[in-house]
Amino acid sequence: MDIAIMLSTYNGERFLRKQLDSLVNQSLRDNIHLYVRDDGSKDDTLRILEEYKDKISLTIIKGVNIGSAMSFWEMFTKVDIIADYYAFCDQDDIWDSDKIEKGIRFLQGNESIPCLWCSNCRLIDANDVIIKEKMNKKGLKLELCSQFVCGTTQGCAMLCNDALRRYIISKKVDRFPMHDFVLMTYALAKGKVIYDDVPSFSYRIHTGNVVARGGKTVISRLKISFDAWFSYKHKNQLSDYAAKFLKDNENHLDRDTAKYLYMLANIRFSLKNRLKIVLDSRTTAANRWAVKSYKIRTLLGII
Repeated sequence: MDIAIMLSTYNGERFLRKQLDSLVNQSLRDNIHLYVRDDGSKDDTLRILEEYKDKISLTIIKGVNIGSAMSFWEMFTKVDIIADYYAFCDQDDIWDSDKIEKGIRFLQGNESIPCLWCSNCRLIDANDVIIKEKMNKKGLKLELCSQFVCGTTQGCAMLCNDALRRYIISKKVDRFPMHDFVLMTYALAKGKVIYDDVPSFSYRIHTGNVVARGGKTVISRLKISFDAWFSYKHKNQLSDYAAKFLKDNENHLDRDTAKYLYMLANIRFSLKNRLKIVLDSRTTAANRWAVKSYKIRTLLGII
């Protein structure tokens, strides 16, 4: 059994050793190969990685700065990375020693279909102090339309089988909001998603998080939101993805879901579609701010 863990690093010297130690301590360490793509670090990240070559099977890929999502995607779609199971890893978290083993137990028996396992997590601060025992106290709403409103699961919580990876690669997805969002939506459409409510790792909240809002100033959060709303890079990213996703998975979707995604894919061309999506009962998520943002961007035709 081969397990590929993909870690993207960028100036991660502050917390990296703790994460690497938690990978070295995995119960299935002998089955793991760690692929690390460095996204152009300027600190001691690469030197720290070299220290671990004698502790775990490790390949270091030096790259230019392309951002975390594309850095992970480059590894996930790399043809020479072949395994039975694939996991994403952030540079600043701490994994429980049985995280990978537990995920594989849930996935076993589903080898013939695209399958994704994801788990809950606990939240910790920069000093490893637990902030929250469970990030998701009420479970997850694993419904496809609501995932487009607000994705629910971080890539670091995911483990997928080779069937899901091969299916996604075959569709040649190249424009998407986040890499983990692709895995979740394609798995929901074509295969199976298994959610484990028991935390299997500690997710660190600090000012350097790429996605998490915790630990960031109001100004930095506004800058992130402005970029997501109006930058050329992100404009119509979700509606473009909806069009591609619908083309790839239409035969696996129920009629109402396909209709919703068709409206989303065409929002920039139809005010009627924008209004329908905003008023649709499926335009909902646990994160109220995300719902408001989604609706505003939809009305503006920029989502």
